[in-house]
Amino acid sequence: MFRPQFALKGKTILCGFSGGADSLYLLLELKSRSAAEGFTLKAVHFNHGFRGMESDEDEVFCREICKREKIPFLSFALEVPRNRLTGEGNEAAARRLRLQMWKKLTSDNDCVVALAHHGGDVAENLFLRLCRGSNSGGLSSLREFSAVDGIRFWRPLLKLSKADIVRSLNKRGLKWRTDSTNSEDICLRNYLRNTLLPGLYRRAAFAEKGILQSVSVLAEDADFLNQEAAKAFLDGPCWKELHPAVLIRVLRLFLRQQTGKDLIPTHDFAEAFFSLLHREHLSGSKMLSIPGTEEYFFRFRNGYDPVLEKKTSVFIPVSWKWRKDKSITVGNSVFSAEMISVCPESIPVGVFCLPVQYATDTLILRCRKTGDKMRIPGHQAPVLVSKLFSDTKLSVEKRNSLLLLVSSTNEILWIPGIRKHVSADCSVGPWLKIVEVISKVQKNRNEERLF
Repeated sequence: MFRPQFALKGKTILCGFSGGADSLYLLLELKSRSAAEGFTLKAVHFNHGFRGMESDEDEVFCREICKREKIPFLSFALEVPRNRLTGEGNEAAARRLRLQMWKKLTSDNDCVVALAHHGGDVAENLFLRLCRGSNSGGLSSLREFSAVDGIRFWRPLLKLSKADIVRSLNKRGLKWRTDSTNSEDICLRNYLRNTLLPGLYRRAAFAEKGILQSVSVLAEDADFLNQEAAKAFLDGPCWKELHPAVLIRVLRLFLRQQTGKDLIPTHDFAEAFFSLLHREHLSGSKMLSIPGTEEYFFRFRNGYDPVLEKKTSVFIPVSWKWRKDKSITVGNSVFSAEMISVCPESIPVGVFCLPVQYATDTLILRCRKTGDKMRIPGHQAPVLVSKLFSDTKLSVEKRNSLLLLVSSTNEILWIPGIRKHVSADCSVGPWLKIVEVISKVQKNRNEERLF
């Protein structure tokens, strides 16, 4: 215990203090070491508002302990029942509100949150995750050190049992608060804590130590697989060659990079991804939605790596009669058209030239559609627009925000903002010159190159 992988000196340790035996033991142990280790200790109490007067009495108890021990005390009323989101349970809401508060309290980089989870919590977490079908990472997720949304958590009591903690407090003649709802077997965690695990330990005395050892080994296995996934991700994943145990971890890294969100692929999602990846024949394209977000999905096609796409709001195609209207505004862009007699040898990005004989009187500006193909100089057959995008480093958002200039016969002529200046190898004039002027907010699109 208390051998962290980081230096405690100069740090501020925020100790979660509920008033229960576990958090009382941790708080007093931290206080006894704070001077020697050179860190500042503060106690943080959350009043969840679940148990009325009992919750208020917990807060009073914690405040008095901290006053007696001369430990700075911070208390926050979370009012969980009032602040729940639609469809959110009490436990999920409490966890979300606590994380929000920890985020505010740890804005200083020298802050670390100490929590009083112990060996009994490790066993409970293992059984709960087993019931949910977790992999080795989930089964061993209660670690001594972890980081969530930039918050550093430290759990120094994981190798101690509840009995060890209670025995130590009793020797010191200390009292603590007890949550009356912990004795009710309504939720699965309480059933594990009060009934299943005590019964198992009575039947097999070696079980408690053996479970902790198994979780430790699972954590080592998970760390190894995470390292292999990181290597595969950095090398550029060849999805079909990845073992399923590595695939699900690479998927998480990939989604985090592409979306900026920590989306955790479920087992069912990973199985569906793997199945579509190895299916020899797909009828058309297949979409696979990603758990935890309604914005993104993977698209699968025969012979191609899956492509991550973002759902966009419906964009109604805009018809442009360029002979009549010399300019048109679409979104953040203004397009203008003029007739020129000679095609310039050097054309900047944002300008497109097309022999008038190939230009239909009406041009369409629209977003890409499934199956869109484009003729590219040097290619015998049209190329899928999605394939062109997947070969570039364009983000998913930019792929879906780019407009296509399309003829009235549905031939894609140009992707504005992308370097493809001339649609036909023809030197006969006159030419139609189209210029896109982008608002300052969108001008960074001009840095993108495709051809």
